[in-house]
Amino acid sequence: MIVLPDGELDIESVTMFEARLATAAASEGVERVVLDLRSVTFIDSSGLRAILGGLRSLEPSSRLEVVPGSESVMRIFEVAGVMDELPVVHADGTP
Repeated sequence: MIVLPDGELDIESVTMFEARLATAAASEGVERVVLDLRSVTFIDSSGLRAILGGLRSLEPSSRLEVVPGSESVMRIFEVAGVMDELPVVHADGTP
């Protein structure tokens, strides 16, 4: 299942994003959730928290993979020191 946030992932939009991510993660039979950040233009700490929370809340049989966004979007993960926690894949699904 693919979750494709668009625009800003910040305090104003994070509640809807969390719901979409939770729905994807809780869907029966879903083993892989792909979070595609290519259409995200900005992310703040609330967006970062939502992504990490989604990653940690997955069922043991599921996994979250992240298609990276722009350098500026990915910078928050680097600054927070959590790049190693993100299972990053390319858009074609390769690591």
